[in-house]
Amino acid sequence: MDEERQLEEDILASFERDEWRRVPDVALEIARHAAYAKEALKNLPRRQLAAPG
Repeated sequence: MDEERQLEEDILASFERDEWRRVPDVALEIARHAAYAKEALKNLPRRQLAAPG
């Protein structure tokens, strides 16, 4: 079994074991994680942000 298929099965099994929980305010969580990403990218040298090719 390839890695991607195994990952999918692991995620499904986790969901079926009721390990997943609803997020009360999805928009707030998305904004919070976007702010984390923006801050992390801000601290990288510009050459690391360039698209490959």
